[in-house]
Formats: sequence, C-alpha cells, structure tokens
Amino acid sequence: MRYLFVYQDFVASVEELLAELSVTDIQVISVKKGESSPSTAVLSCLPEAGGVCAVIQVDRKYRKSLGAVEVEQVFKQFRRNDQVLRQWLVPIPAREQARCPPTEAFEAAVADCGWLMLADDALVRADEVSPIRWDFVGRAAQLLRRLALGEQLGPMRQWQANHGIHFAPNGQVHFSYSLPKGPPIQPVYWHLTEGRSTTAEGASRIYFDLRSVEGVAHVLVFYVGPHPEDGGYQASFESAKWCGAPPGAH
Repeated sequence: MRYLFVYQDFVASVEELLAELSVTDIQVISVKKGESSPSTAVLSCLPEAGGVCAVIQVDRKYRKSLGAVEVEQVFKQFRRNDQVLRQWLVPIPAREQARCPPTEAFEAAVADCGWLMLADDALVRADEVSPIRWDFVGRAAQLLRRLALGEQLGPMRQWQANHGIHFAPNGQVHFSYSLPKGPPIQPVYWHLTEGRSTTAEGASRIYFDLRSVEGVAHVLVFYVGPHPEDGGYQASFESAKWCGAPPGAH
C-alpha cells in the first residue's frame, strides 16, 4: 500500500484522477487546513516498518511527522496533468524501468568518448537521484556524448523541443574551475534539468560546460545528482586526460 497525503480541498479531484488511472494501491489521506501533524488515527494506520508516500500541498512540518513512511514526491500544488504525479501514481513496469543507475550511465557515455570529461567528484551524488529520473539522466548522458563527438544538436535553448532534454542557462547554482594553460574561467550556470516543485532527489540536475582545452573542444561535466543547495562550487579536473585532437582527426 502507498499513501497520498492531500490538502483537503483537492481530495475529491485526486480521487477522480485515481479512478481515471485505475489506481487501486494508494490510500488517500486528507490533510486539514492548519494541521501540522497527522492525527493519532492516521498514524495508527501507517505501517511501523515504513512505507512510501507522496504529498500534495502539505507543509514541511506535517511531512516531518510521518514517522517511518518515506516521502518520495512533494507536489506544491495539485495539477491534474502533472506528468511527474501521474508517473508516481502509475509506476512504469519494473522491466521497463530497468534503466542503469546514473553513475553507470555516465561511465558508459565517457568510456569511448575522450572529449566528454567528468570532474573528479562529478558522480559522487549521482545515484542519489530518484529512480523516476534515471531515464532522464541516461538520455542526458548520451546527448552530452553526442555534443562532445561534434554532432550538431542545434541551439541548447531548443533541446527540450528537439531532444526532450531541458537546458537552463542560469539559476542559483554555479561552478568554477580552471584548465591547463588557460585563463581563469567565469562561473558556469549551465545545466540540464528535470523535476520542479518536488524533493531534491526528484529534481535531477547536470551541470556542464562546452570549452576548448588546448585548442580542442571538450564537454565538461561538473555535477550529476539531486538539486544541490544554492551557491557556488569548485570543480576539479586533476585526473583528466585531455584529447589532443578533435573527433575524426587523423
């Protein structure tokens, strides 16, 4: 059994959505206005061994009072056509969901592509990304690989429309780094993103740059993982082995 904690005004709409999707393994629990923690009756229904849930328009204090139940998704508002909500309500069958973890996806992408370079700590938090985002991370890894191999992918701002991967040129997180024999580089905000108004784990981020290193273009990946805290970070490429010739050069 899974649980869906919903602000009282949207319970009827949520139950209609569950009926539309033929979902039968979710118990909807109404959260009243001003309620900061579950009632004793609600807590008695929750499994002591833990379980999983999602919440819709439920405040942080209430969420922290759910005991052993893991909050997998947080939705700040109810939208009937929210695709992340629908995916959580109707999980992809296990055989279709069997994507490789983010670390493996990026290790495979760089294995035969010397122009796609990972920062020393780029994958430290990669596998903290929610499995619901593994497909996105895998597709993003392959898209960056194609970019590194010199494929013309069109303007990054159009990647969402053309490749199904959203590119963001700015935000509240940036990375600084240095390159061999190169001038200081301004902080980089570029990132690929999927997931908003959800948990950090559900909001996957991939920070990267496209830069010439000793005359050869490389795609540099600083970070793969859940949404990091706002601020500036330093990326290191001390273990990098840079390619001295572009793809296809003899």
